[in-house]
Amino acid sequence: MRKQVLAFCLSLALLGLFPSKSFTSPLINEFSSSDSSDWIEIYNSGTEVVDLSLYRIRDLTANNKLDLSGSVPPSGFTSFDWSNKLNNGGDLIKLVLISDESITDQVSYGNQGGISAPTSTQTGGRKSDGSADWVILSASSKGSSNNSSDVFSPPTATPTKTPTPTKTPTPTKIPTDKPVSPAKNPIALKTSTPTKIQIAVTANPNLPVQRSNNSAKITQNFKIATDFAKVRNITVTPKIKSKKVQVLGSKDQNFSPLFLLGGLILLLAGGSWFILKNYNLQEIYEKIFNK
Repeated sequence: MRKQVLAFCLSLALLGLFPSKSFTSPLINEFSSSDSSDWIEIYNSGTEVVDLSLYRIRDLTANNKLDLSGSVPPSGFTSFDWSNKLNNGGDLIKLVLISDESITDQVSYGNQGGISAPTSTQTGGRKSDGSADWVILSASSKGSSNNSSDVFSPPTATPTKTPTPTKTPTPTKIPTDKPVSPAKNPIALKTSTPTKIQIAVTANPNLPVQRSNNSAKITQNFKIATDFAKVRNITVTPKIKSKKVQVLGSKDQNFSPLFLLGGLILLLAGGSWFILKNYNLQEIYEKIFNK
C-alpha cells in the first residue's frame, strides 16, 4: 500500500516539473466565394506555432479537398487559394484533420444557412479575429486582421404604409311590405248583410178564371190561401211595392212548403166536396165494385 502511495506522489511531482504541451486548433477566419478566385484564410488563436500540414479543407462534396502546408505563428494569418471550388450561392467550408477527417472548424453561407452569400466586393469573416460572430465584410482583409474591417449593413427597406381601408357604409334596410290582416286594416270594407226580400202573394186578376157551378167555392178557398200567405208575413220589398207578383204560371216564385201543403189540403177538400155534391155514394160504390 505504501508503495502505491509513493508512486502516485512521484507521478504528481513529475507532472509539475515537466508540464505537457497544450494542443491548439487553427480556425477559419475569412473566405471569398463570389468569383473564380476563391480563397480561405486560417488564423492561429493560440500561443504556439501550428503545423498546418496536419489539416485539410473540404466543402459539401466528397471529392473537393485542399491539403494545407506550412505553419502559422501564434495570432498569425495565412491564406490558401482554392480556385472556383466554393459555390457562389452557398456552401459549407470545413477544416478537418487529415488523420481521421474529424472537423475542427466550419462555416456555412448562402443557401446552406449561416451568413448571406458575399458579393464580388465582399467577403465572409469573423467580426473580430477568432470570435464566434460571422458577418459580411465590405472589403477584403486577406492575410490580415479583421478587427478594423467595415461590416456590411444592408439598407433597411422603407416600409410601405398600408392605406386605411375605407369603411363600407351599412346598406339601408328596405322595408318589406307585409300583408295587412283584414282585422287590422282600417281600409277593409265591411261586408254588408244582404237585405231580405219579402214578396207579397196576391191574386192576378188578369189570369182567366174557369167558370163552373163551383166558382163561388173555389173563390172562397183561394181567399183562404191568400189570407194564409199574409199570416206568413210575406210583404213587398220597399223598392218593388207597386209590383204585383203572379201566383199562377210564374217561374220566379218560391213557395213555402207550408203554403204548398195548405193548398194541397184545400184542393183535396174541394175535390171531395165536389164529388159528394154531384154524385151519390151508392152510385160510386156500384161503379167501383160493378154492382
